[in-house]
Amino acid sequence: MASWLGRPVVHGDACPPAVMIISAFNEARVIERKLRNALDLDYPKDRIEIWVSSDGSTDDTNAIVRRFARACPRIHLVAYSVNRGKTAALMETVRAVPDSVGVVVFSDANSMYRPDALRKLVRNFADPRVGCVAGELAYKGASGEATYRRYENRIKLAQSRLGAPLTAEGRRDVAGGHDHTAPRGRQRIPRCLRARSRVDRRLSLGCSVTVAAPGTDCEPCREIAPSRS
Repeated sequence: MASWLGRPVVHGDACPPAVMIISAFNEARVIERKLRNALDLDYPKDRIEIWVSSDGSTDDTNAIVRRFARACPRIHLVAYSVNRGKTAALMETVRAVPDSVGVVVFSDANSMYRPDALRKLVRNFADPRVGCVAGELAYKGASGEATYRRYENRIKLAQSRLGAPLTAEGRRDVAGGHDHTAPRGRQRIPRCLRARSRVDRRLSLGCSVTVAAPGTDCEPCREIAPSRS
């Protein structure tokens, strides 16, 4: 067991077909910046699409996304007329992802990626033990929230090493990497998100993110950066 826990995650250079799903509810303030940020990612342009899951937005979010979609066929708006909550909207959007997609990236509208962040996340899927990759929150400044996050991240890493991760930071996580067979009777989800009943599926902490501590004066966006590890 000790030797297995000490094995580092194997990295690779492949860039499988990917879909980035951006969760949005009345995000007119940041959605244009987020779309430009997603378009500037260092990832093959013919291998990534950007979907905005708009959960009943009533501001200009949908209009802004439609304007971008007219100029760029890689951008798609999935708009829902009623606000049902982030999880419900995401699950409905995920069911529309084709099986040809190997990786699904989940991102908040106010999370800004550095150009190489997506490659650093996806490279972890070269290891067949990895089923999900998530970033690590690192707050600017001292706060009780920052201390708690450091503690929580250590727990997540330990759970991952045991092959039993319970949660992943949702502002930017990635799932996929392998083909799986869905159990009979389960609602359709893309192959890259179907759970496999092996005990060695791991959550890899593949990048870090910096946000402001609560109460500080800062931009309303989070910046995502690859980790040094």
